[in-house]
Amino acid sequence: MIAITVFIFLWGLYLIYMTVKMKASGEIPKQLLSAKIKLERAHDIPGYISYMYKINMIFGILICALSAMLIYENFRPINDWFHIIANAGSIIVLVIYAVITVKAQNKYLF
Repeated sequence: MIAITVFIFLWGLYLIYMTVKMKASGEIPKQLLSAKIKLERAHDIPGYISYMYKINMIFGILICALSAMLIYENFRPINDWFHIIANAGSIIVLVIYAVITVKAQNKYLF
């Protein structure tokens, strides 16, 4: 279980890195998009970058924080309820992020 948690933590760091890179370059990395998106036909790339910058940063930080708490909890168990709540929180954060990202892609890029 800890391997998955470490992977999710690293994914949060990668999300933050790609977001900073996206803002600096003005280009959206393919890794942050659905496979169906064709950037050459997108109608508002700057709007998407502006909208998603804060969202990606917030969710990247949340994902890292929740994962770090779960990693810590694996080595120094607090209690079962903490583990259940933190795991549920991680899943909820990931689902909310996915929904927001899909809606933003539909609004700005299709």
